[in-house]
Amino acid sequence: MERGAEIRRGRIVRRRPQRKRRLDLSAMRANLSERELGVVRLIVEGLSNKEISSRLALSDKTVKNHISHILSKLKLRARTQVAVMALRGGIF
Repeated sequence: MERGAEIRRGRIVRRRPQRKRRLDLSAMRANLSERELGVVRLIVEGLSNKEISSRLALSDKTVKNHISHILSKLKLRARTQVAVMALRGGIF
């Protein structure tokens, strides 16, 4: 049996190697609105949703929606990943 393969239900199944996600900074700039970029800046500062909402004079729900849209557009799962992406790329 080759390396990276396993047996499932009596059959040999090959696992595909996981590709590392590239840091696509141009996607961040191109796909996000100015408001969403502002929210990203505040996420990088470490602010909570409540703090972001008071800073931008928005409701908590609106901030939550912005963050959901940001995660979806960038194909990320957590706000921490957004901050890391922005910091590593020198966006802010």
